Amino acid sequence: MSGERGHVVSHDDIEARLRELMDRQPDLNVDTTTIRSATRIEDLGFDSISILDFMYEIESELDLELDVRDLVDMVTVGDLVGHLAGKLAG
Repeated sequence: MSGERGHVVSHDDIEARLRELMDRQPDLNVDTTTIRSATRIEDLGFDSISILDFMYEIESELDLELDVRDLVDMVTVGDLVGHLAGKLAG
């Protein structure tokens, strides 16, 4: 939710929020219950448009500003979760 920057948010909480956001992505056909930290982002079925939509949803949900490279440079869901946790803590 909004306004959490500077507060410690658990990796589990961030991962759960990402799953919720993925569930709301109309173009993804992925069972989010099977997603783990080691799941590769490229295996989730995003295309160039849906990854941008997902990034904007993350920004809105977590009250963060992200760069496209933040998602492109992340290999696994765990990488993304760690990156987001760092941004929220900083």
